[in-house]
Amino acid sequence: MVPFQVDHLDGGHLGLREDLEAQANLSQPGLSRAEGIERAQLVQEAVISEASRVGVRWIAEPMEPLKASWPYMPDRGDEPTDVRVSVTVSLYVAEIISRAAEHVQASEPMFIVGATLAHLGRLQKWFRASHADSPEEARAIKFALDKIKLLTQYQYTRRGR
Repeated sequence: MVPFQVDHLDGGHLGLREDLEAQANLSQPGLSRAEGIERAQLVQEAVISEASRVGVRWIAEPMEPLKASWPYMPDRGDEPTDVRVSVTVSLYVAEIISRAAEHVQASEPMFIVGATLAHLGRLQKWFRASHADSPEEARAIKFALDKIKLLTQYQYTRRGR
């Protein structure tokens, strides 16, 4: 099952189709509110973080090739999805997406999906909500994150370098 299918990345606008029965259920309105983060912001944070993690930076020097294949490549599958989700990213983030996708030998859509799901896995494991307004809000945020069901490849475990 595919959590997202990306229709296009054009001028910073990202067209996504999302399968609501897939693992992330990111279209749930309560999830975005509970996290205090918009879907576009989540995607941007995820792709910037993952691009940096794999060595993509704003430098002129060539990047070192990855020592192993990128572990977050989604399985696209063949089933079409019913719900369409659009996310707008800034032009500089769109360029980072393109550079990172090329670096990990993925399409831009697959990089976006894999990076976002891996980011959610890290949030589930490490996010403490220490800046929430109250302990109740912190618990609600963690509860919303814990409700997201991710495939094993996106569940965060510390990997050796």
